Amino acid sequence: MNTVADILQDLELSNFDLEQGNHLATPLSTTKSPLISIIVPVYNGSKYINTAIKSILKQSYSNYEIIVIDDGSTDDTHDQLQPYEDKIRYLYQANEGSASARNLGIKVAKGELIAFLDADDYWFMPEKLEKQVACFANNPAIGCVNTGWRIVDGDNKYIKTVQPWHKAPELNLETWLKRKCVRTSAMIFRREWLEKVGGFDEELRQSHDVDLILRLSLAGCQTMWLKEETVCYRQHETNTTGNSLKQAKYVQAVLDKFFANQDLPESIREMESQVKYHTLVWLAWYQYRADNLDKMSELLQKSLDITPYLRVENIAHWLTSFEKFSQERGEKFDVDALTRSLQWQQLVTSALRLKNIIQNKQSQFQIKQGKTSSFTKQGEQYFQQGNKEKAAFSKKAIKIKQDALLKEIKFKSEKIRKYQGLGDSSSENGKLNDAANYYRKAIEIQPDSWNIHQKLAHILLKQKKWNESISECRKVIDLNPNFLWSYYNLGRNLSQIGNWQEAISCYLKASKISYNPEIERELNLLLDEKIAYYQKNLLNRLENLKVYQKLLDIKGQTRVAQSKKLQKRSNQLLKGFSKQVSTRKKILCLMFEMQNFDFSESINFILHQMYEKKIYPIIFTDSVETELLFKNDVIFEYFPLTEKPSKFSDYQWQQYFQGRISNLVKEWSPQQVLNFGNTVNKEVSHTLLSIG
Repeated sequence: MNTVADILQDLELSNFDLEQGNHLATPLSTTKSPLISIIVPVYNGSKYINTAIKSILKQSYSNYEIIVIDDGSTDDTHDQLQPYEDKIRYLYQANEGSASARNLGIKVAKGELIAFLDADDYWFMPEKLEKQVACFANNPAIGCVNTGWRIVDGDNKYIKTVQPWHKAPELNLETWLKRKCVRTSAMIFRREWLEKVGGFDEELRQSHDVDLILRLSLAGCQTMWLKEETVCYRQHETNTTGNSLKQAKYVQAVLDKFFANQDLPESIREMESQVKYHTLVWLAWYQYRADNLDKMSELLQKSLDITPYLRVENIAHWLTSFEKFSQERGEKFDVDALTRSLQWQQLVTSALRLKNIIQNKQSQFQIKQGKTSSFTKQGEQYFQQGNKEKAAFSKKAIKIKQDALLKEIKFKSEKIRKYQGLGDSSSENGKLNDAANYYRKAIEIQPDSWNIHQKLAHILLKQKKWNESISECRKVIDLNPNFLWSYYNLGRNLSQIGNWQEAISCYLKASKISYNPEIERELNLLLDEKIAYYQKNLLNRLENLKVYQKLLDIKGQTRVAQSKKLQKRSNQLLKGFSKQVSTRKKILCLMFEMQNFDFSESINFILHQMYEKKIYPIIFTDSVETELLFKNDVIFEYFPLTEKPSKFSDYQWQQYFQGRISNLVKEWSPQQVLNFGNTVNKEVSHTLLSIG
């Protein structure tokens, strides 16, 4: 059965913009010459080259040529290719690197489209080429089609499925910089775009694929997703990215080269520190993964020069990032082993140096500088010498530093709460200018708080400052791409300035995250308005007819998607009841306005109760941390309590909320209600807590 995501993915939201951008819009040829040139660079790839070639020959689309560029192999790669002599073009060159091999392939290719397949990867989807060619045919403005992939090991054992479009729905220059979701074996390019930017940079032995996509995007090349996994990317000891030191060197070289470009947009140039910081952390994880802890420590130390975080926050961010990167590769992260290592402890000792804290006049606390500096200097020396008798001295110094930093963080948090509270109060009293100013002051202290950006965006929307609100909405989406109300507010703003195409895309993205009647009504009103307009203005204009048909398709597909979503929820409830729920205590858990940490801790507590004490919960929440719930088969209902749409009065919103709760109670019949967030209004709490 198709899921909601399956139904909506065909809409290709990132390409719904009907206006033509900077592109080379050459229609695909109908001649008999090879439409696709498939370039396979290989160096000592005899072990896997057979599998790669066979995967090409199994493709349902047959209008292609295969060009194998042997980059100076010294094994029996050529012998392995003998059975395919009549099916491939084989060229040999001295070993100059895969960038050079790919460029040679582009030079001799005859096709209008260029596909790449690394010799140790293979295409497992027979329709890969067919579906990507259809994307080009239906979207003449695009220059590249990207797909997802699966990770397997050297023995073809499945490790992980990668669907990058969830975190990078829009493939633009900003996304490429932040996410780097590049896998050449998954992508197909228009040849004219590759020639326009000069192909791959042959001076880069690694990461030349990232360099290429950045140059293509900067030149105006548009890329769209085919939202399916099509290729198996093989992780093994001998593939080129296995050399982590070279990987670190070349990734940094690519970013230095890119940001040295004088023609970058200002918004992109402002991202330099952020991109380089997160890249250094990722490279440090790569070194950790390769058991090169000295280099890991060096890269993390380097990241401190451009970090957006406080020192104590930085350490937590490193560990969180390492865990996330490991999970993305399907690997386990041993945090205890890392934090026990000498390199990590030396790094923490160095990272928590006190001088930055003493110089901060806002901290409002006093430390005896001379004594602390003495502790630090001597303690680090003893620690590095491994002096067990005096090792505790270093711990004492670190404890002093940590306490100082925690006081600063507390001071900072109190300031944020103060400004946020003043902003909320001003908003409730209709003093919108004051509210906006207070929220901006809070953002100055904590620029990465998506919640405060969302509040400011909402105020600006009320003030009809559409473009300013759009900017804030985009910041919310960047910080928290799973928050549906940011897409809703962005859609409302875009609709006001006449950008209805992107507004529809925003409403659809919100619908993907969760069903909400307000958003559905807004989407349907906009669709009906534009359908009526184009119906009256079809005349003989083909462009209007195409838009009209697209809008009708979206209208129909959203109805189907909503039906599927309701069916999915019903199935979820049935699934819960099938797990002997009748013999368990049924508990309704209210979890509103909780921080991610508190939310996760509370969920872990609930799961413990669920499995150990035989309860079965349903969770009513405004948190977007739903993956934890899905993963543990917990039934939940999403409700953004604090984000009342402007069309609802307070009374209507309360009635709507009570109605949702009431239906849930009738459906679930809980014996107990637990209010974890303690934010539900007293009237509703009193009603719910009296149940059972």
